[in-house]
Amino acid sequence: MRPIDGKRLIIAEGVGRTAMAVPNGDSVEITTLKEGGMEGGTPAVTVTKGMAWTAEGKLRQRDAKNPDADKGPFRLFAVPLPK
Repeated sequence: MRPIDGKRLIIAEGVGRTAMAVPNGDSVEITTLKEGGMEGGTPAVTVTKGMAWTAEGKLRQRDAKNPDADKGPFRLFAVPLPK
């Protein structure tokens, strides 16, 4: 979770979703910005120049039977931020 500006937060949900949170008093409004297409989950997200960049994880692709399942590069996804 990282601040976008003084009013919003960007969230990398480990299940493969990137969301934005906007606090409003005692509650928070959550908006899903990207879901799916990230097979290994989303362990990280950062913001620059009006875009969220979310990283695809690879931890779920590894297991005891196949510890070297995916040695390829990590993928980054550009996610436009609503204004």
